[in-house]
Amino acid sequence: MTALSQSRNYFNLSLKTKLLFGLIFYIGQLNDTHPALYDRYLSLTVNNGYVEFSYKLQSNRNAIILKSKQRIDDGQWHRIEIRRIARYATLKIDNENLIQKIARNIKRSSNLTFDSDGYLYMGGYRRLCVHYPEHYCQPFQGCIQSFRIDKRHLNMIQDEKSIYTLNKRQTIRTCEI
Repeated sequence: MTALSQSRNYFNLSLKTKLLFGLIFYIGQLNDTHPALYDRYLSLTVNNGYVEFSYKLQSNRNAIILKSKQRIDDGQWHRIEIRRIARYATLKIDNENLIQKIARNIKRSSNLTFDSDGYLYMGGYRRLCVHYPEHYCQPFQGCIQSFRIDKRHLNMIQDEKSIYTLNKRQTIRTCEI
């Protein structure tokens, strides 16, 4: 996977699912003193049928969570668009009004960049199950298409080697639910 921009990120994808919970993607940087935790991360999950985008920019701060007002567990295609610029983020689902948040618990002079271990974890990541809520541990089951990260279109079939799935033997393939 091409390195993410450290100060701003853009994600755009379409998905459909019928399940209430699941990790769509997770990108993070391991904590040096506690290797089971991530200091900084970006994640997209389905939590009780709603989309949640969360991000954490500093190890000693709480994550910022943007939650959709629209359910997406109806088996229909939904367009998700996420923008993050430093501590400010927006989430838009289909034609829903833009949801926006700013990380107020971070000083303006702080380092607001994001760095990751270089992997995009899709569909689930067992390492998160110990320290994170249930929706991070549940595998995403559904379809994803037209996935764009920053300026790059992610071809999940072609780029499969840079995408870690819940089960390393699992393959990514086109799907219908």
